[in-house]
Amino acid sequence: MEKGSLSYSAETVYPSLTLPAHASIVTGMLPADHSITADFSFDDPAGKSAHQNQKKFHKASEIKGGEPIWETASRNGLAVASVGFPLTAGAGIKFNVKAGFSDLPDKESDFKPETLLDGIEPESLTLQLSSVLSKVVVPDNKRLKAISHFLKADLFRAAAASLIMENYKPGLMLVNLVSFAEAEEHFGLSSGETFEVLESIDRLIAQIAGSLEKAGIQSGTTLIISSDRGYLKTEQSFNPNVLLAKKGLLSTDGEGKISSWRAVAQSFGGSAAIFINPSQDEQLAGQVFKIFNDYYQKADSPIWRIINRREAVRLGADPIPAFYIDAAPGHSISARILSPVFTASSTRAVSGGLPSRSEMRAVLILSGSGIKPGFTLEYARLIDIAPTIARLFGIEMRTVRGRVLSEAIVQ
Repeated sequence: MEKGSLSYSAETVYPSLTLPAHASIVTGMLPADHSITADFSFDDPAGKSAHQNQKKFHKASEIKGGEPIWETASRNGLAVASVGFPLTAGAGIKFNVKAGFSDLPDKESDFKPETLLDGIEPESLTLQLSSVLSKVVVPDNKRLKAISHFLKADLFRAAAASLIMENYKPGLMLVNLVSFAEAEEHFGLSSGETFEVLESIDRLIAQIAGSLEKAGIQSGTTLIISSDRGYLKTEQSFNPNVLLAKKGLLSTDGEGKISSWRAVAQSFGGSAAIFINPSQDEQLAGQVFKIFNDYYQKADSPIWRIINRREAVRLGADPIPAFYIDAAPGHSISARILSPVFTASSTRAVSGGLPSRSEMRAVLILSGSGIKPGFTLEYARLIDIAPTIARLFGIEMRTVRGRVLSEAIVQ
């Protein structure tokens, strides 16, 4: 990249999911540090992830460790804006277009565009962005209809970010675009549809970058563009809870809901956390480990790796599960209970896998003010982004595990 610095293989977090990754991007901390260890918390009595509709927005207060970069920036007198960025509800961000779960349902037919305007701060911004939303038109493309609501959300977010930048010139802006990830899951990693959506994302980034020029602040601005994780191709789903039920380690009621459990898998798509009850029962942990290790030893195993608690702690994952299992190539891991042990995968790609896997690596681009041109970063992690932003501002974050990517900064 001639005008900036680039890493093709930035290290994500474990499990490599949306919320843990985004929390690590803004705090410079690992999931166990900031406490966002999954997209949805584990509901211990139910033996499953808390359902997404229990929360309209994920709140900033859910981040228990580390200081998000928006707080560091605000503390140092910088105005902050956020558009569609997770975990910003209640963050005290000056210009905040929050990201809510009901904004973007799985089915396009359930989408209500007006929900994109929910919870905007300040309220005076809502009227301006309502006008923006009314002008957003998704190009007619039958091939992409299944994810057209995600495309509309991204078109709106790019337009909203551009308006805020041109009119208010915040010192720090966070923007999250989602349609590319949805395309990978729905159409597959190398499909024509997915590349078409990637080209759309490129145009939206160019639109946001263009707003800097219109605002007259392009020369003094740094752009950092990052994916949060990669994806694994999947064709077959491994359903470990079916296996645990067959071994008598979990039971269901007449509706197929878990009624009791001694061991249960919390699925992350490309991996799963295996919980035992009670959590410190070493004999039970050994029994459950053997069940999965027997599967792991098979030639056509659906399990790529078994990650013990010690290694999980080193990775910064939730230390409570007895161990984790990572899906083998071509497989995903589901939380299904009333099904065969193996079923066809419901998506064409999943995230959640180990950050050491090449497929899970992220792309990180830094460009603009203070950044070396034509430089390749040999080693970068998501947790390095926030401390690097702070250094570019000439401020310091309070506590971070990440490092400043000083080799990419003009000294």
